[in-house]
Amino acid sequence: GLAVVKKIVEEHGGWIQLETPLEGGARIVVRLPFFHEETGDSITPVVPAESLNTDQEAG
Repeated sequence: GLAVVKKIVEEHGGWIQLETPLEGGARIVVRLPFFHEETGDSITPVVPAESLNTDQEAG
């Protein structure tokens, strides 16, 4: 699973990072570059995407 994601992300010029806090759980950070199609200039998203914390959802 994550090996495939890592390969795809890297092929698109991005990177993936796995964080495992001492409190438990895991956080996976995926960064992908954004490009303006017409100019090729890089742009930065204003708000990063967040995923749901499945531990909290399990209740």
